[in-house]
Amino acid sequence: MSLIINGTECDTLIIGNSVYRYIGEYAKVATANANTHNATYRGQSLGSFNETFANDIDNGTFNNMWVGDYFIVNNHTYKIAGFNYKCGHEENTGLANHLIMITDVLGTHDMNSTDTTEGGFAGSSMFKDEIPVVEKQLATDFGEHLLKFKSYLSTSIDSSGAPNGGQWYELTANLCNSAMWWGSPSQYSNNQNGTKYNIGDEDTQLPIMKLHTAEQSSGSNYVWLRDIYNSSSFAYASLGGSAYWYYASGFYGVRAFFLIG
Repeated sequence: MSLIINGTECDTLIIGNSVYRYIGEYAKVATANANTHNATYRGQSLGSFNETFANDIDNGTFNNMWVGDYFIVNNHTYKIAGFNYKCGHEENTGLANHLIMITDVLGTHDMNSTDTTEGGFAGSSMFKDEIPVVEKQLATDFGEHLLKFKSYLSTSIDSSGAPNGGQWYELTANLCNSAMWWGSPSQYSNNQNGTKYNIGDEDTQLPIMKLHTAEQSSGSNYVWLRDIYNSSSFAYASLGGSAYWYYASGFYGVRAFFLIG
C-alpha cells in the first residue's frame, strides 16, 4: 500500500522544500531490514561513527552495519548488539530507528557498598552513581546521536528479597539483565513476584549474545547484571559466560547498553 495522488501511486510527496514519506511502507521496510541485520553476525571495525552511519540508521537501511560490528570513538570501543531492539517496547512506542549498542568492560564497581538490594536496582549505587558516569561518557562520544529511552527498573523488594515494585525511568544507558544475556531470566533472577519487577521490558536476548555466544564472557571478565537474586545479592555473568550471583558489595565489571540513531 502507498499514497495515491491524482491517480498516481507513490511513496513520497514533495511540498516546497519538505519531503513526506508514506510511513506505513517506510516502517515495514525498516522492520524488515532490522530483522535481516539482526540475523547476521560480522564483528568488523567500522572506524569512527559519522553522519553517513547516522543517516542510514535514521532511514532504516542500516547499510554496512551488522551485529558485532563496532565503532571506536575517543579510544572507546562500542559494539552493535542489535537493530531496533526497543522499538514498540511499551513506553518506547515512539522510538526512532536505532542501534542498540553495548560497551566493553568500563571498569569495576559495586552494586552497593553494603550487601543489600533494598530499593531494587534503581536504589543501588551502581544505578545512582555509576550509570550517570557512563551516560556522561556516551554523551561526549555520540552527542545528539545518543538517544533517550525508557526502562522499567525494580524499586523495592519483599521480605524474601524478591523485587515487588518498579517504575519507568528515562535513560541514555543502563545495565543489562539476564534475559538480554541468555534469552530468559537465569536461575539467579528472583522473579517470584513477576519478571517485570526484576528484568523490566528488556525481555528478549540481544542478537549479539545469541549469534556470538563468546560475547557472554565479556573478554573473560565477571560482569554485573541488574537482576536481584535475594536481599543481599545480584546476578552476574561469569568470565566463562555462565550465570551466577554475588553479594552486592563485590566489585565486578560494568558493561552498559545504549541506543544511537
